[in-house]
Amino acid sequence: MSARGHRLLRASLTGLAGAALVAATLAAHLALVPPPATEGLALSLALHAAALVPPLALLAAFSGPWPFRALAALLLATGWYWAASDLAGAIAAATAAPLLPGEAFDALFWHAPQTPLLWALAVILYLWALARLNRAPARDLHQGAAGRRR
Repeated sequence: MSARGHRLLRASLTGLAGAALVAATLAAHLALVPPPATEGLALSLALHAAALVPPLALLAAFSGPWPFRALAALLLATGWYWAASDLAGAIAAATAAPLLPGEAFDALFWHAPQTPLLWALAVILYLWALARLNRAPARDLHQGAAGRRR
């Protein structure tokens, strides 16, 4: 496989890892604090996580300089909030709570300290995966210009 193919594969795996982290931490949050209604939450969580894969993979492909890593972390944190806010809206709709979409997150989903801890854990683990999966292979670093000509 070519170097571009490896880079694309690593970026795709990083995007999948980010989406899996969002889904896993939100599922852990829902397991720690069971919501009053759970109909359709698993499907909604999976769809939100799947929607995060392409932008996370795109930013992972450009993740060399620190601004791109910071943007990737910001996108993951924003995507986590987006998914959690929509899940809270789904919970509010299932329980017929008269809440606006932004109010549902605060009223039904936010539980200090576990919500910010899980949110931060997802971002930190994503940055770790980004650093590990998007490193240049050691053989490329040692071959120098001779390895790039092939």
